[in-house]
Formats: sequence, C-alpha cells, structure tokens
Amino acid sequence: MKKSILAISVLIFALAFPVISLGGGDDHGKSDEHHNHGKKHSGYAHMVLSKAEKLNLSNDQLGSIMRIHLDHKKIRKELMKKLHNSMVEAHKGLMNPSTQDNAIRAASKNHIDALNKMVDNALKERSEVNNVLTKEQKDKLISMKKEHKMEHHHDEGGHEE
Repeated sequence: MKKSILAISVLIFALAFPVISLGGGDDHGKSDEHHNHGKKHSGYAHMVLSKAEKLNLSNDQLGSIMRIHLDHKKIRKELMKKLHNSMVEAHKGLMNPSTQDNAIRAASKNHIDALNKMVDNALKERSEVNNVLTKEQKDKLISMKKEHKMEHHHDEGGHEE
C-alpha cells in the first residue's frame, strides 16, 4: 500500500510540476531560447526542428521530421489525456476512505500502463527522427545538447540563476 501511495504521489508531482512551471515568471535576463527551455517543446521531433538551421537540415529532412512531429503530437495528446484521467482516478481512490486497496492498485496499474505508453511513443518518435538524421547531424545534436548542459546547469543539475 505504501509503495502504491508513494508511486502515485511521485507521478502526480512529476506530472504537475511541469504544468506549475508553465505559469509565467520573471525572465531573469535570460534569452527566449533559454527561458522557453522545455516549456514549449512537445517532443523530440519538435526539439530537433527548433535546431534545424544549426543542424543544416535539408528540405526533405524538414518535411519528414515535421510529419513525424505531427503524427506523434496527435498520439501524445490522446495518451496525455488518458494519463491525466488515470491519475485522477487513482487520486480519487486514494482520497476516498471506502475505496478498497485492490481498486486503488488497479487504478495505479492503469496509470503506470498509460505512462509506459507515453514513454513508448516518445521512444518511437525519437527513433524515427534519428533515422532521418545523418550521423554527422546526430553527432552535432549530441554536441549541442552537451554544450547547453555545460552552459546552463550546475554540477548538481540545476539552472544557474
């Protein structure tokens, strides 16, 4: 029981935190690119598209990645709705003292299944996009991500103020 409550609490926090962080705030003098870090990107394809110029993507690559993005965006939206609904059901069960433990566990399992489907979709999207990129573009993307992390994160993983 404690593991289920802990797992659901962690998932609720993990899902609620990005939503909470979307609510405005001070720019702290950061550029738009840094300020929007993680807030507007809706998947791996979108992230790669945002770096199209630096990666030197061809028109064919842009078109392919855009199709991948749009396909997975639709799927992601449906999965996110299921994930949200499963989280709400699990939370309702936990907050209702008359809900049986097995019902809470079933709701928790449904939530975990929905989360796994989200991860599967994200991994599939990433794989499809990576198949469009050349080895040089993949290497450049990896390098860009490492540089970004070095420029904007402390050793502990937090953003610099």
